[in-house]
Amino acid sequence: MIKENLGISFPFRIGNLGGVVMSFTTLNTADKIAEALSQIVQTAPAERTMEYHFNCPADFTLFEANDQTTRDLLKYEVKTSIARLEDRIEVKSIDVKGEGAEIVVTITFSMISTGVTYSASVKLFDFKTAGD
Repeated sequence: MIKENLGISFPFRIGNLGGVVMSFTTLNTADKIAEALSQIVQTAPAERTMEYHFNCPADFTLFEANDQTTRDLLKYEVKTSIARLEDRIEVKSIDVKGEGAEIVVTITFSMISTGVTYSASVKLFDFKTAGD
């Protein structure tokens, strides 16, 4: 029997009809796993007080130079956090690109249950100035 879940989609957003966008998937679909990866990467340490182990210390890059050293360290932190928290996938590669104030983490993974490879991108710290 396939267990299906209905919940609020991540990231939280309002749909075209004005309601909250819902996520209706099984636990092992690529969309659900991509949402989980986004939650892992965007959750700062100590943000979830009851689940203190659920985090990725990516927030340290907020005030650092957007250079290769920072991106390599961010790649390491993302990789170790995913390995610790997500057991439904095998990470194939993690690509961190940064330009200006924007950092994008692209995670290529294969689902252990099916062996199919997917890719998910998470945008971090995309600061827009007024007028953009």
